[in-house]
Amino acid sequence: MFYISNAAFCCKSSSTRTNIENKLLGFPLRCGTSVRLIYCPAINPFGLSALMRTKLNLIRTIVGISTVLVFIGTGLLMRFHYVRVYESNHLVRMMFRSIHIYILMAGLLNIALGMYLSISNSARRRTMQLVGSICILASPLILIVAFFYEPVRESLDRPLTLLGILLVLIGTMLHLVTSLRSRSSVGDIKEGKGIE
Repeated sequence: MFYISNAAFCCKSSSTRTNIENKLLGFPLRCGTSVRLIYCPAINPFGLSALMRTKLNLIRTIVGISTVLVFIGTGLLMRFHYVRVYESNHLVRMMFRSIHIYILMAGLLNIALGMYLSISNSARRRTMQLVGSICILASPLILIVAFFYEPVRESLDRPLTLLGILLVLIGTMLHLVTSLRSRSSVGDIKEGKGIE
């Protein structure tokens, strides 16, 4: 938010001040009027964005690493136990392998989000990110349960696997929409639409 005032230019650093002044160089001023710009960054008194970023990113990273470790464990279980038990049943072996890959996918996705995701300052986008994160966090647990439950039933009906994949899809789409909206907002600010 920018305001016109006779007060001094208020900014955290000289580089930020220079950037702001450069972007607002074309701001129309009345001839003979001495004015200065005051930059007032948005303040979140409760620090919700920073807190959510720290907590959620830590949780996502831990869940992601744990899921990858489970992936390794289930791979060893398949290699040394399930292959012998279901050696002649190609349907069951295919189901084990497919869910095994889904577990890895969910784990890596959580690690990626935990390492790089930034929480939005907008309450609406932050809520979408939170819902998407919950969906993606829940998917590894459901897929791990599906690994031990569904293949041994020898049925193509796999509701738990479907639910896990749907959660990954919903969570990813929510984060995608949030990211696109954030970039659109940044673009508007750079074009001068966010200046008041």
